[in-house]
Amino acid sequence: MLSVVIPTYNYSALPLVRAIHKQCEAAEISYEIIVQDDGSTDFDTIEENQTINKLSNCQFIQNEINLGRAKNINSLLKSAKFDWILLLDCDTKPTSENFIRNYDEIIQNSSSKIVFGGIAYRDTPPSENEVLRWKYGKEREAISAGKRNKNPYVTLLTSNILCQKSVFKTVLFNENITEYGYEDLVFAQQLEQHKIEIHHIENPVFHLNYETSEAFLEKTEKSLQTLLFLEENKIIDATTTKLQKAYQRLKWWKLEGVFFSIFKKWKKKIIQNLLSPNPKLLYFDLYKLGYFIILKSKQ
Repeated sequence: MLSVVIPTYNYSALPLVRAIHKQCEAAEISYEIIVQDDGSTDFDTIEENQTINKLSNCQFIQNEINLGRAKNINSLLKSAKFDWILLLDCDTKPTSENFIRNYDEIIQNSSSKIVFGGIAYRDTPPSENEVLRWKYGKEREAISAGKRNKNPYVTLLTSNILCQKSVFKTVLFNENITEYGYEDLVFAQQLEQHKIEIHHIENPVFHLNYETSEAFLEKTEKSLQTLLFLEENKIIDATTTKLQKAYQRLKWWKLEGVFFSIFKKWKKKIIQNLLSPNPKLLYFDLYKLGYFIILKSKQ
């Protein structure tokens, strides 16, 4: 009935698997839980994840080499044996004891083919050096189902989606994306192109992995490199995201050079704020735009 698939890399999925396993047992449904490690290098994490094999209907698989997130997820989706697949990020945790029951109700009573339950962030701030990722998540990702349903493709995150397996015969994750970033966007665009409707509900998971603000900035830069790759290879067009549209407006008014000069002057102070206990997301947006201009100038 339900295949729960969880990609992981250098992260212990055991707490999540235990929580999902407990809920599946309580719901008395037919299920399997598959965790696939994409060539991790942290042997303590691998050893802990191997404990997953001791739980009923659970399996931990190790890739000998790193496939990349998209290929790893696609491999998991193809190996699932049930007609419904729940894809979860390994660094999440259900916010409710009825998480699986809520999805089971969708399976039994809804005509939806793909459902996003949402993502949540705890109210208590993390350590001072981890605030940027937490603040970004609370303000930009933790969106109510009502608001998400108004822009169903734009607000999709693949960290918590329930989907009929038949959908993946039409749409899979784009394996040209081998680096971090924007695989959710490309996946959502493919769904829209094939007129596969997304239904948003309130059945969120907590995001748990608060990386340092410095690490998040580095990942953001990698994601912008991915964004440029997608644009250059015509996987998305040059006005798909708000960031790209902002760049195109600056280019139209021939102001990208002016913006870059200002950004270069204030870059250190912007970074100083973003790494502080009280980062401003406006500065984060300006940093992304400035870095994107740098990437575009190297073309």
